[in-house]
Amino acid sequence: MKGVTVRFEGLTALRDVDLSVEEECGSSSRASTWPRVAYSRVAFGMRYFPSAEGWGFVLLGTVASASVGALVALLCREEKSASAVLNAVASPAMFLGAVVVPENLVPRVAFEIFHRYPPVTFIHALRATDLYGKPVAVADVVVGTVLTATVFAASALVFRRAARELRCRNSGL
Repeated sequence: MKGVTVRFEGLTALRDVDLSVEEECGSSSRASTWPRVAYSRVAFGMRYFPSAEGWGFVLLGTVASASVGALVALLCREEKSASAVLNAVASPAMFLGAVVVPENLVPRVAFEIFHRYPPVTFIHALRATDLYGKPVAVADVVVGTVLTATVFAASALVFRRAARELRCRNSGL
Protein backbone atom coordinates (compact mmCIF):
# COMPACT_ATOMS: atom_id res chain seq x y z
CA MET A 1 0.00 0.00 0.00
CA LYS A 2 1.09 3.55 -0.63
CA GLY A 3 2.04 5.94 2.16
CA VAL A 4 0.36 9.29 2.65
CA THR A 5 2.42 12.47 2.81
CA VAL A 6 1.06 15.74 4.11
CA ARG A 7 3.25 18.82 3.87
CA PHE A 8 2.94 22.25 5.39
CA GLU A 9 5.27 24.89 4.08
CA GLY A 10 5.20 28.49 5.19
CA LEU A 11 7.46 31.47 5.59
CA THR A 12 8.01 32.88 9.05
CA ALA A 13 9.97 35.89 10.14
CA LEU A 14 12.80 33.63 11.27
CA ARG A 15 13.17 31.01 8.56
CA ASP A 16 11.31 28.70 6.19
CA VAL A 17 9.30 26.04 7.93
CA ASP A 18 8.89 22.62 6.42
CA LEU A 19 6.89 20.23 8.56
CA SER A 20 6.04 16.94 6.99
CA VAL A 21 4.10 14.03 8.36
CA GLU A 22 4.60 10.74 6.59
CA GLU A 23 2.62 7.70 7.54
CA GLU A 24 3.17 4.38 5.85
CA CYS A 25 0.59 1.68 6.20
CA GLY A 26 1.74 -0.92 8.68
CA SER A 27 4.61 1.14 10.10
CA SER A 28 4.76 3.11 13.32
CA SER A 29 5.72 6.62 12.27
CA ARG A 30 3.75 8.30 15.06
CA ALA A 31 6.90 8.38 17.16
CA SER A 32 8.46 10.81 14.67
CA THR A 33 5.23 12.83 14.26
CA TRP A 34 4.68 13.87 17.87
CA PRO A 35 8.06 15.61 18.28
CA ARG A 36 7.22 17.68 15.19
CA VAL A 37 3.82 18.58 16.57
CA ALA A 38 5.34 19.53 19.93
CA TYR A 39 8.10 21.55 18.22
CA SER A 40 5.63 23.50 16.10
CA ARG A 41 3.53 24.23 19.19
CA VAL A 42 6.50 25.51 21.19
CA ALA A 43 8.43 27.26 18.42
CA PHE A 44 5.60 28.79 16.43
CA GLY A 45 2.55 28.61 18.70
CA MET A 46 0.68 26.49 16.13
CA ARG A 47 -2.41 24.62 17.33
CA TYR A 48 -3.26 21.33 15.73
CA PHE A 49 -6.43 20.66 17.69
CA PRO A 50 -9.36 23.05 18.20
CA SER A 51 -10.45 24.27 21.62
CA ALA A 52 -13.64 22.96 23.21
CA GLU A 53 -15.56 25.87 21.66
CA GLY A 54 -13.85 25.14 18.33
CA TRP A 55 -14.97 21.51 18.43
CA GLY A 56 -18.53 22.80 18.83
CA PHE A 57 -18.13 24.84 15.65
CA VAL A 58 -16.62 21.82 13.87
CA LEU A 59 -19.62 19.71 14.93
CA LEU A 60 -22.13 22.38 13.89
CA GLY A 61 -20.37 22.86 10.55
CA THR A 62 -20.39 19.12 9.94
CA VAL A 63 -24.11 18.86 10.73
CA ALA A 64 -24.79 21.90 8.51
CA SER A 65 -22.89 20.43 5.56
CA ALA A 66 -24.46 17.00 5.98
CA SER A 67 -27.96 18.48 6.27
CA VAL A 68 -27.58 20.55 3.11
CA GLY A 69 -26.15 17.54 1.27
CA ALA A 70 -28.93 15.23 2.45
CA LEU A 71 -31.66 17.71 1.57
CA VAL A 72 -30.28 18.33 -1.93
CA ALA A 73 -29.71 14.62 -2.56
CA LEU A 74 -33.23 13.72 -1.46
CA LEU A 75 -34.81 16.46 -3.55
CA CYS A 76 -32.77 15.76 -6.69
CA ARG A 77 -32.94 11.95 -6.44
CA GLU A 78 -30.19 11.55 -9.03
CA GLU A 79 -26.53 11.46 -8.18
CA LYS A 80 -25.34 13.66 -11.04
CA SER A 81 -27.91 16.39 -10.49
CA ALA A 82 -27.33 16.40 -6.71
CA SER A 83 -23.58 16.69 -7.30
CA ALA A 84 -24.09 19.57 -9.72
CA VAL A 85 -26.36 21.47 -7.34
CA LEU A 86 -24.04 20.96 -4.36
CA ASN A 87 -21.02 22.07 -6.39
CA ALA A 88 -22.96 25.12 -7.58
CA VAL A 89 -23.52 26.10 -3.95
CA ALA A 90 -20.34 24.97 -2.22
CA SER A 91 -17.73 26.20 -4.71
CA PRO A 92 -18.84 29.84 -4.75
CA ALA A 93 -19.34 29.69 -0.98
CA MET A 94 -15.69 28.73 -0.48
CA PHE A 95 -14.40 31.66 -2.47
CA LEU A 96 -17.06 34.33 -2.01
CA GLY A 97 -17.57 33.42 1.65
CA ALA A 98 -13.89 34.23 2.34
CA VAL A 99 -12.99 30.68 3.34
CA VAL A 100 -10.19 30.29 0.79
CA VAL A 101 -9.73 33.88 -0.37
CA PRO A 102 -9.00 36.71 2.13
CA GLU A 103 -12.07 38.71 3.09
CA ASN A 104 -10.66 41.98 1.74
CA LEU A 105 -10.52 40.49 -1.80
CA VAL A 106 -14.16 39.39 -1.85
CA PRO A 107 -16.87 41.80 -3.06
CA ARG A 108 -18.81 42.99 0.00
CA VAL A 109 -22.25 42.05 -1.39
CA ALA A 110 -21.12 38.52 -2.23
CA PHE A 111 -19.51 38.11 1.19
CA GLU A 112 -22.69 39.18 2.98
CA ILE A 113 -24.71 36.63 1.01
CA PHE A 114 -22.35 33.67 1.36
CA HIS A 115 -21.35 34.45 4.95
CA ARG A 116 -24.89 33.39 5.93
CA TYR A 117 -24.39 29.90 4.48
CA PRO A 118 -24.11 27.85 7.73
CA PRO A 119 -20.90 25.90 7.00
CA VAL A 120 -19.13 29.17 6.11
CA THR A 121 -20.48 30.82 9.27
CA PHE A 122 -19.04 28.07 11.45
CA ILE A 123 -15.70 28.11 9.63
CA HIS A 124 -15.43 31.84 10.33
CA ALA A 125 -16.38 31.28 13.98
CA LEU A 126 -13.75 28.53 14.32
CA ARG A 127 -11.15 30.73 12.67
CA ALA A 128 -11.99 33.69 14.94
CA THR A 129 -11.79 31.72 18.19
CA ASP A 130 -8.96 29.29 17.59
CA LEU A 131 -6.75 31.08 15.10
CA TYR A 132 -7.12 34.75 15.99
CA GLY A 133 -8.33 34.51 19.59
CA LYS A 134 -11.16 36.96 18.90
CA PRO A 135 -14.70 36.80 20.24
CA VAL A 136 -17.30 35.27 17.97
CA ALA A 137 -20.17 37.27 16.48
CA VAL A 138 -22.90 35.58 18.51
CA ALA A 139 -25.67 36.75 16.17
CA ASP A 140 -23.97 35.02 13.22
CA VAL A 141 -23.60 31.76 15.17
CA VAL A 142 -27.23 31.90 16.31
CA VAL A 143 -28.46 32.53 12.76
CA GLY A 144 -26.21 29.72 11.46
CA THR A 145 -27.48 27.35 14.15
CA VAL A 146 -31.13 28.20 13.40
CA LEU A 147 -30.55 27.74 9.66
CA THR A 148 -28.78 24.44 10.32
CA ALA A 149 -31.65 23.21 12.52
CA THR A 150 -34.15 24.26 9.86
CA VAL A 151 -32.32 22.50 7.04
CA PHE A 152 -31.80 19.44 9.26
CA ALA A 153 -35.53 19.29 10.04
CA ALA A 154 -36.42 19.79 6.37
CA SER A 155 -34.06 17.00 5.30
CA ALA A 156 -35.55 14.71 7.97
CA LEU A 157 -39.07 15.43 6.70
CA VAL A 158 -38.09 14.86 3.07
CA PHE A 159 -36.32 11.65 4.08
CA ARG A 160 -39.45 10.38 5.87
CA ARG A 161 -41.57 11.16 2.80
CA ALA A 162 -39.10 9.41 0.47
CA ALA A 163 -38.92 6.38 2.78
CA ARG A 164 -42.73 6.18 2.90
CA GLU A 165 -42.94 6.37 -0.91
CA LEU A 166 -40.34 3.64 -1.24
CA ARG A 167 -42.16 1.42 1.25
CA CYS A 168 -45.46 1.92 -0.63
CA ARG A 169 -43.79 1.18 -3.96
CA ASN A 170 -42.15 -1.99 -2.63
CA SER A 171 -45.33 -3.26 -0.97
CA GLY A 172 -47.37 -2.78 -4.14
CA LEU A 173 -49.81 -0.20 -2.78
